[in-house]
Amino acid sequence: MYNIDFHEFFDKDDFELDEIRIGGGTEGVVSASVLYRGKVNLYMHEIKHLSYADFGVNGIIHRGGGTSQNYYIKKDKDPVPVFVYGKSTLSFGKSFRKTAMEYFKDCDELVEKIRKREFKRKHLIEIVYFYDKKCN
Repeated sequence: MYNIDFHEFFDKDDFELDEIRIGGGTEGVVSASVLYRGKVNLYMHEIKHLSYADFGVNGIIHRGGGTSQNYYIKKDKDPVPVFVYGKSTLSFGKSFRKTAMEYFKDCDELVEKIRKREFKRKHLIEIVYFYDKKCN
């Protein structure tokens, strides 16, 4: 793995924001934090969920709310960013590994590292950095 100073990326009070179109146009345009800008840009879209209260079984109150983060990657040639994974309870289909291997198919070395699980979704910033420095 790389010796990346993640503080450079994640210890900021503010991230640069970009307006990005997600979901093939059906969801529209959202503001997303730019976590990395290079040959592949990495975005994080944070979703704030409303809190609620409901009386469930035996009169117990269930509360929801909080936030979740969805991560997107985009090369200049891509019409819209590609969903990579989300930190929420929602499922978006393909696994991170399959999505990443398909997306980075133009870089055999990176695909092999993802296939062998040397790079996992927790290494997303390293994956984007690797692509930026070692591919194409």
